[in-house]
Amino acid sequence: MSNLLTSYSIDFDLPFSNTLSVIFILSILALTIYSIKNLLPYLSIRIRIFLSTLRLLAVLSFLFIFLQPSVIETTYYLEKDTVAILIDASRSMSYKSGDRSRLDIAKEIAKKIYEDKDINKEHRVVIYSFSKNIHLVDSIDRVEILNEDSTDIINTLENTKLKHQDISNMFLISDGADNNMLSSAKSDTESFLKRYLKNLNIPVLTVLPGNEQSQNDISISISSAPPVGFIGKPFEITLDVVNNSSVSETIPVVVYENGTPIYSGSYKIKMGDKRQIVISIFPKGIGRNVYEVSVPPLPNEEYTQNNSDYFTARITKEIIRILQITGSVSYDVRYLRHLFKKDPNIDLVSFFILRTLNSDVNAPDSELSLIPFPADNIIRENLFGFDVVIFQDFGFVPYGLNTTFSDINKFVRNGGGLLFITGNNWYKWIGEFISFFDDCMPAVPRIDDNSIENAIYRPELTPEGKTHSVTRILGSLDENTLLYKNLPELHGIHRVNTIKSSSLILMSAKISETERAPLLLLNRCEKGRTALILSDELWRFSFSEKTPDEFNLYNRFMNNLIQWLTAEPNKEELIITQTPQSDKNRELKGRYTGIITDGEILLQDDDGTRVKGKIDQSGEFSIDISLLKDGFHSGLINYQQQVFKTYFYKKETDIEMRDTSMKADILKSIARYSGGRYLRLEDVGKKGLDVKKKPIKKIQSQSKTPIWNRTIFLALFVILFALEWFFRRMFGHQ
Repeated sequence: MSNLLTSYSIDFDLPFSNTLSVIFILSILALTIYSIKNLLPYLSIRIRIFLSTLRLLAVLSFLFIFLQPSVIETTYYLEKDTVAILIDASRSMSYKSGDRSRLDIAKEIAKKIYEDKDINKEHRVVIYSFSKNIHLVDSIDRVEILNEDSTDIINTLENTKLKHQDISNMFLISDGADNNMLSSAKSDTESFLKRYLKNLNIPVLTVLPGNEQSQNDISISISSAPPVGFIGKPFEITLDVVNNSSVSETIPVVVYENGTPIYSGSYKIKMGDKRQIVISIFPKGIGRNVYEVSVPPLPNEEYTQNNSDYFTARITKEIIRILQITGSVSYDVRYLRHLFKKDPNIDLVSFFILRTLNSDVNAPDSELSLIPFPADNIIRENLFGFDVVIFQDFGFVPYGLNTTFSDINKFVRNGGGLLFITGNNWYKWIGEFISFFDDCMPAVPRIDDNSIENAIYRPELTPEGKTHSVTRILGSLDENTLLYKNLPELHGIHRVNTIKSSSLILMSAKISETERAPLLLLNRCEKGRTALILSDELWRFSFSEKTPDEFNLYNRFMNNLIQWLTAEPNKEELIITQTPQSDKNRELKGRYTGIITDGEILLQDDDGTRVKGKIDQSGEFSIDISLLKDGFHSGLINYQQQVFKTYFYKKETDIEMRDTSMKADILKSIARYSGGRYLRLEDVGKKGLDVKKKPIKKIQSQSKTPIWNRTIFLALFVILFALEWFFRRMFGHQ
């Protein structure tokens, strides 16, 4: 305050707006020049120059008075600018280099900068710790690791500038492990920093808290992995493997599927290097599989949580092979065949039965275009090459299939899907097959002459059908239920005698207000699945009035049914829909598609831990697994006395520790593009840091004195105009 300084400046008080004043001045100057050019040509050059000079001086004196200038006297003093010391306190700074953590080294560096005499004498120093956000601290010793989910260096620089408009320099002490804006820039980091720091306009001096190679860590992370794969077909996953050790290593990489190793390979990675590896794996099992990629820890490796990473993928069959055997030609057969033929993921083989072994044709087989059904060739030799077999309006005995019942039985029990769709011919010959295959059938149909009821009815969903994946067409439970309430009327239904206790009735026929008859039933048979549709009228679903334009209800329904029969993981009765991937989300979420009776569901982990969860009326459930250990888990989910095997993983996905390497290249780029310097650790504290000063001007007082209205300037204006007029008349110029 005692070192007051004074400065002077000129200010103008224009009588008009800036625009009008400029136009006025330019007009006066233009007229003056024009009049000078039109001086009498017979006058000598000397006289013409003399008159022109007088006229120009007179005009300038007029403009001086017009502009009304004033002298501004300013008394001010210079205040210290601000220097910010930014200490990275993200979780990656807890990594130890020897006996000390990176944060300990950073605090030591900050103290040396703070104690520099030139900096304290010439600048005001503020200290911030940062991770995702910045935090003002009153003492370097108080800086502790911040429990924030990421590091944002760019946000730190920007917010520091916003908080201190007088800032002249920043010291950035960090390991450079940014996982926000710089991470998203990826290969374009250099150009991003160049563009951003040019606008920052503040020099940043950067320091790395330690040696780049003073680490002992191997990390692996999944860069990309497909969410869907096909059984037996390779799919590629991209891995980032970082060797932060002091030696080059041949690193073995192992991939596990649901806890079982399915791939291993070794890769040479130089010390301090990051390598992207693309590998192909062959899924072994159908379903929602959990895949773990891992590398073994180094000797004396301190942080091993980044030695593995996880992803989930839904593994299905690339092509579904369907065998369709029909006993007649009908609209139901036609619609189903058309649906399968236009689906590129379905390989369909169809047989239409137009003659039986008992047909009396009075001609040798060689002269007939219709051959007997090749039961032995299709069933005995090729049945196991199909995924689903459909018997549609088909009786068994007249076609020679009674000798193949054991093969069909074996096909289903070993994982095949079997669909029965009734029709006029179906009930006549099905009895013998039912008795052989009784425990796998969803229900025992009537096979007498009264088995078909010619009733007109509307289909409706049962409580199980409202949530089951086969009949779940729309995501919203209410919208899906409303969709089925607008189905067209159907005519005719086959009756059943008994329904198996293991079966699910998803759809029923509303015969009357008080009577319901089963229409769609599902059952499981060891590894396989069976379904029974007791009407050949479901093709009329295609004409539902309230069906959204973007899909055909019949097509969506039948696709769901085929996916369920082939054990498509998205159509399982219990589906895990989410795996926790961060410390903010520690719930295992999923959906149960059966009937909901109560609100509790139980998870029993492979180590015996039991955890209860909540399930709502739509079948969505969540289970708190925060107390389970990190890593892969194989467990059982219990609901309504049903047990479902499930695989999941729990990992505190700490992106701060995914790659523990120190990014000196990032700090060097920040220093270079901001106009600062990259300081080596050993240089801090040994010599002056030579920080540029940018003192802030603080005004103490200011006075304004008009000068245009002083007598001397007014007199000068009058004298110049009088002289110009006098000599112009004297030389004969008007």
